[in-house]
Amino acid sequence: MKKENNNFNEDNTDKLDVSEINRRFYEQQYQKEEEKKRKTDSRNNSTRKTKTKKNVNYTPFVVFLVTLLVFSTVALAIYTISNNKKFNETINELKLSKETEVTEELEPVTDISTEEAEVEEDDDFDEFEEVSGSLTQDLNFRSGPGYEYETIGTIPRGTEVSGYIDKSGWLKIQYNGQTGYIGPQYVE
Repeated sequence: MKKENNNFNEDNTDKLDVSEINRRFYEQQYQKEEEKKRKTDSRNNSTRKTKTKKNVNYTPFVVFLVTLLVFSTVALAIYTISNNKKFNETINELKLSKETEVTEELEPVTDISTEEAEVEEDDDFDEFEEVSGSLTQDLNFRSGPGYEYETIGTIPRGTEVSGYIDKSGWLKIQYNGQTGYIGPQYVE
């Protein structure tokens, strides 16, 4: 049996074909790489033994942060409430004044038919302020002094009107041969 020689020299290579040369070359390369791996693995194992990873417990830190967040939220709420007492008092005063205004405005209404009311208003008609001017917008022309009354028609913006403000605060006017009511705030 022949002993295989892995060394490359001129005497050897003349007798071998190209495929055998390539095979030997790659075999040598593979052996070199394996040796390098073994060396690096042994180095890594030795460094792993010397380096030990510390397990850090973050629980106290997280508890501290959560506690700090809760206390700061409570402190902010107390600060806001104490500084807004004046604001809250003003709001309560406004609420009370609104309730008072509403109860004063909503007096009990007696059951009077519209015909009787119109007769009474006509009797006192001369006592109220006369208003005349042009309308600032299109207005509903109503049969009585209030939103609950039927709309007779619409008066266009810019129309000249004149009439008297009655007891209810609505302007009583004549328009197209009809008597009706509009809001005086829309007359300039």
